[in-house]
Amino acid sequence: MRNPFSAMAVARVAGSEDDAGGSEFTVETDAIRRATAHLTEYLDAPDSAAGRGPGAVLLVLGELGTGKTHLARQLVRTAAARLSDPTRSLHIEATAENVLSTYQRFLLQLGLERIRARVSEFYADIVAEQLQDTGLAGHAVDLLRRREVEPRKVVDELRLMESQLLRRVHRELSDVTENESFGKALTLLLRPGFEDAVWKWLTGGEPDVILRERDITTRIAAAPDVLEAMGVFALLFGGSRRRFVLVVDEFDKIFSLARHSDDRVMLAFQKMLEVFSNAGAFLVLCGHPDFLTMVDAGAKQRITHTVPMTGLSAPQARQFIELAQRAEFGQARLEPFTPEVVEYVTTLAGGNVRRVIRMCHTLFQMTEGRGLVTDEMVRAAAREQLGPLSADEVLSSARRVLVHNGWTYQPDHYLSLGRDSRVDFWLTFADRTGGCAVLFTDSVLTHPDVEAVRRRFAAVRQAHADAEVVLVVNGVVAGDVAPLLRGVLGREPVVYSGRRFADDLQVAVQAAMSLLPAERSADPAGLVQQRIDQINRQQSSLYGFIEQLADHIDGLRTSSDRRLAEIQHQLTDLAAGTPREAASVELPGSVAQLFDDALGVLEENTHTELMTREAFARGPEASRVLDAVQRRQRTPGYLEALGIVALLQQALHTFRDGVQQWYADVRAREGGGELSAGAVEELDEICRTYDAVVEYLPRHKLDPLVQLAPWTARGGPVSDLSRPSRRASLRQHLDNLSSSVRRAAVRSQTFR
Repeated sequence: MRNPFSAMAVARVAGSEDDAGGSEFTVETDAIRRATAHLTEYLDAPDSAAGRGPGAVLLVLGELGTGKTHLARQLVRTAAARLSDPTRSLHIEATAENVLSTYQRFLLQLGLERIRARVSEFYADIVAEQLQDTGLAGHAVDLLRRREVEPRKVVDELRLMESQLLRRVHRELSDVTENESFGKALTLLLRPGFEDAVWKWLTGGEPDVILRERDITTRIAAAPDVLEAMGVFALLFGGSRRRFVLVVDEFDKIFSLARHSDDRVMLAFQKMLEVFSNAGAFLVLCGHPDFLTMVDAGAKQRITHTVPMTGLSAPQARQFIELAQRAEFGQARLEPFTPEVVEYVTTLAGGNVRRVIRMCHTLFQMTEGRGLVTDEMVRAAAREQLGPLSADEVLSSARRVLVHNGWTYQPDHYLSLGRDSRVDFWLTFADRTGGCAVLFTDSVLTHPDVEAVRRRFAAVRQAHADAEVVLVVNGVVAGDVAPLLRGVLGREPVVYSGRRFADDLQVAVQAAMSLLPAERSADPAGLVQQRIDQINRQQSSLYGFIEQLADHIDGLRTSSDRRLAEIQHQLTDLAAGTPREAASVELPGSVAQLFDDALGVLEENTHTELMTREAFARGPEASRVLDAVQRRQRTPGYLEALGIVALLQQALHTFRDGVQQWYADVRAREGGGELSAGAVEELDEICRTYDAVVEYLPRHKLDPLVQLAPWTARGGPVSDLSRPSRRASLRQHLDNLSSSVRRAAVRSQTFR
């Protein structure tokens, strides 16, 4: 039975151009109601005397997995249902690359033809005004007002003075966009032969000679220029009794990078917000709550509305489960879940939408279509799904915090003979008596879990009466046992969160240290010396890391040179033999990139071919390489993980071949234009087949590959630092791949 819940828990929302033909459902939350109400108020507002309705800036803030992207697309769907022109309701998923790539994605959705059509509307109004002033060709004026005739055709047939009219267009566009260069460039779209040069410049390319001759000399590439350009198009497509809605998802990522690289970004950002509001446009920016800390008071004053994302309630989670099963099986039902189980899942997941869906996926898979989900299953799924990192990675993160602060610590330390007296880190401070024990545990879900923490806490206090205890939870704390846990510790535990963990742990240790009794006999001069020693340890740690990083980069360079030599060797062999027959249809770049990334991330974590080649290579290091190969093969779970990778690689290659064949069939059968419903259904079937093939592959068992350093960068703390990013990369490129391929395939075929 197919699992109706996504393993990646990224909602595939229909109604946008990249998801035509898909099913859709939305559980209405308070955040969705509020954001939709703000948008509806904007769409319903009367036009002002100046011809522009009141603009607005909406900020949607939420943690990862709270449904920001789903809400963003819901707003675009709502606007698209009200606005006849599809260019006036756009959704951009920003990347962490840079502001320019987001702007280019924005322009790609607008398209050259739509921009030229909008400029042509200005031309039509000016030609109509000219004819109306002279009292000539009243019928032509009506046709121009209704956009039923091209203004250039009217100008040619009535032998009007084109150069004078285009100068008026230039002045009008310069006034509207508040930018002389854009006024010139957009006016050139009305003249044959300039389209390619103007489009290249608009999308961030260097201006061609024909543009430089017209004083368009600056490339649109720096973040402030890009933000200004986005405001220009808000002015162009908003106003004049028009409505324009732009939704930018994950804006906090690109803004953070741009802000650190250019001091002018903050002022440009304020200007962009002001321009969107003055243009009568509706701008939605989605991001993490930390985004508010990045902007200054001037920018905050220009944000009209702020909508925080809230977690799912138990009734909302139940509604989601029923809708998901209706979409998959044609019938809304709650089984194999019960109302009590749904409430338990929602509580453990903290209402986080992505966590709830992943839990549902795991629990549905556990039942295998037989029986109901039990509380014990929920706890097992929570321990598997809700712990963000392995224990080793959390310990490594904590160790970096301790080293960074120059604190003296002993890892994996026993305070007495009892097993419960083992602490993960024991910290001592020169000017304090006693010490601070840092304990780690996974999710605390039941009373026995709390009792285990109580025993460890008591063992620490029995060994050192003055000791303070900081508990780090790698997972979640169930709501019903949270008060008991606080009662044991006397403080809140530190629950691991990737973005805040370093700060949270540092604050918790400093608070614990402040509670330790001061060392009365401490010598002031000695304390100063100890503080200097602490600073020296911090500097030594930093210098050591820089040296390790330099060694790591050298290793990567050596590995790259070796791989380049191998590629050249393979190309030589290929040239000497019979070349493979080229595929009849190449995949579009965006689709091919998804497959390349998925296969690449598997290769990055295995390097089996390179490892085997080096094992058979002769040289002074042959025995050392062979020992390294054998150590990897003896690592628990390593060979099983390689088997899973082999199956995934085979499935990915076959999936790619299937999509490539689909492209060939569609283009041969339908040519260009919009995709038919039948073609979309064929693509859906290919994607569903891939999901079914890989659904029961235990991808969590790939973790031994992540625990080992990459073969090309073996050993050292720097390779340890790459573990979280490599684990995240595996999830990013493998989870929910079929939905990503579907969106990219539909988008590329629709906009060919």
